[in-house]
Amino acid sequence: MLLSSFQLVGEQQRGVVLRFGQFARVMQPGPNLKWPWPVERVIKVNATQIKTFSNTVPVLTRDENIVNVAMNVQYRIGDPRLYLFGSRDADRVLEQAAQSVVREQVGRADLDTVLGARGPLSVSAAQQLQASLDAYRTGLVVTELNLQDARPPEEVKPAFDEVNSAQQIKDQLINEARAYAARVVPEARGEAARRRTVAEGYKAAKIAQTEGDVAASACCATSTATRRRSPASGCGWKPCRTCCRATARSSVATAAS
Repeated sequence: MLLSSFQLVGEQQRGVVLRFGQFARVMQPGPNLKWPWPVERVIKVNATQIKTFSNTVPVLTRDENIVNVAMNVQYRIGDPRLYLFGSRDADRVLEQAAQSVVREQVGRADLDTVLGARGPLSVSAAQQLQASLDAYRTGLVVTELNLQDARPPEEVKPAFDEVNSAQQIKDQLINEARAYAARVVPEARGEAARRRTVAEGYKAAKIAQTEGDVAASACCATSTATRRRSPASGCGWKPCRTCCRATARSSVATAAS
C-alpha cells in the first residue's frame, strides 16, 4: 500500500490524478504522493513531446483553380487535463481542424499567392487552428504550421504549365517595357525642354521685331504729318532718331531669330 502511494513523474511527463474516476489534480515532474488504488490512480502524458501531422489537401483557390497543398503541423500537449477529458480524441480533432483551416485559408487566396507567397497563409492558418483547438477544448498547442508545397493535380498539369509559361512571358515583356520607358522618357523630356526654349526665344524675337515695326510706323506717320503742315521749311525729309532706333532694334531682332 505504501508503494502504491508513491508516484514518480518523469521530467517530460505530467501526471493526471483521478480520484474515484474524476479529475483531482495534475502531478508535476518529480516524486509525488497519492492515495492508494482504488482511491486514486495516475495517467501519465508526455507534455513536452512534439507531435507531427502531415497531409496533402486538395483545395479550390479564390480564382477557381484546384491545387494540392502539402501541410505539416507540429504540436504538443499544453493542458493534460483537457487533452484527456476535454474532447473524445484530441489528436483526431487536430487533424480534422487542420485540414479545414488550410482549406479555408488557401480558398481565400488566389493561385499566384498559393504558389509563391505561402508564408502569410501559414501564419494565419496556425493562428486560426489554435483558436479552433481552444474552442474544442483539446488542450493542444500548435508550435508550427507549414504549407510546404502547392502543386496542381496531374490531370491539369500540362495546362497549368502553359499558364505559368504565359505568365512568365508577360512579366518579361512588362519588365522590358519599363526599362525602355526609363531610357526613352528622360530623352524625350530633354528634347521637349530644348524645343520649348527655342520657341520662347523665337517668340521673344518676333515680339521685339513687331514692337519695333509698330514704333517705326507710328514715328514715320507723325513725321510725315508734321512735314505736310510745314511745307516752307525748305529742307528734305529725314527719318527721326526714333525711327532709326526702332529700325535698329528690328534688325537686331531679325538677326537673332
